[in-house]
Amino acid sequence: VCVPCQAGGGDPLLMVIEAWPPFRIADTSRECGYTGIDVDLIQAVSKQLNRRVEIRRYPWARCLHMMKTGQADLISGLAFTKERAEYIHYSKIPYYSVSPAFYMRQGEAHQIKEYSDLYRFTIGYSLGSAYFEPFNSDRNIRKHGAAKENLLIKMLSSGRLDVIIGTDANLAYDIAAQGLENKLVKTVYRPAHQTDLYIGVSKSSAFIHHSSQLDEVLVGLVRAGDIDRMAERYFNPH
Repeated sequence: VCVPCQAGGGDPLLMVIEAWPPFRIADTSRECGYTGIDVDLIQAVSKQLNRRVEIRRYPWARCLHMMKTGQADLISGLAFTKERAEYIHYSKIPYYSVSPAFYMRQGEAHQIKEYSDLYRFTIGYSLGSAYFEPFNSDRNIRKHGAAKENLLIKMLSSGRLDVIIGTDANLAYDIAAQGLENKLVKTVYRPAHQTDLYIGVSKSSAFIHHSSQLDEVLVGLVRAGDIDRMAERYFNPH
């Protein structure tokens, strides 16, 4: 379903998303059908640009494909990779940072104390996601991809997977929202890495010619502390 986020002039821009709390949360009570950090952010951007933004939800891998083909104009929550940068213009600065985290069942998390321990397990991950190097490109680690992070959580809880990777705060949010915060816990090993999140503009979109305006607005919001204030409202899922 295509839903308006903000009235404005010009043709509407299409932003594609996958639900990723607390950044993008399905919420039928909201006009645009979603709430969360990214939605509040894009509404602020939309208002300052005076351009209407419409949101459609797809699996993450399809969102990236639509950005590549120019079927979509914008995407949020985007980690930088060289491959994506070939078809996506990244915002001048990131608007937030998240950290990768591995989770196991309570009582088992001590089994992964360092990176080399990962080779003993099959690691569940979200298809199309980038976490950190060397993990992203490490072909010696057995990996099981799933379309949705919530499916990984269910597989870990039910014993179908022993380890999953995700990014906090969203993975911790999803686990707590399912009442599993005492059952699924972070491993002893925690990567010393942060992933910056950007807004991306498809290089095949007509809006690419106005990407500098988006950059200017985003820099202003970050420097004013507006995005940090947006984020504070979503860190407790209960």
